[in-house]
Amino acid sequence: MVDRLERQDLVERVAESEDRRGRNVVLTEQGESFVKQSITARQNWVKEIPAELSENELAQISAALQLLTSIFQE
Repeated sequence: MVDRLERQDLVERVAESEDRRGRNVVLTEQGESFVKQSITARQNWVKEIPAELSENELAQISAALQLLTSIFQE
């Protein structure tokens, strides 16, 4: 997977400063741009979802999210 991302110039392997045997995988400029575009596209898609749902469905989703939030905060 990393090889494919590297071939697409989205990531690069960088030698670790403390241990030359290790490598870190970091985003390239093109990779950062791709991630930002993906996040924006996802946010736009999520904004469109409520328009397709009924008030009852939105209320059910809201209740489920509140329950999940309370569970994870414990």
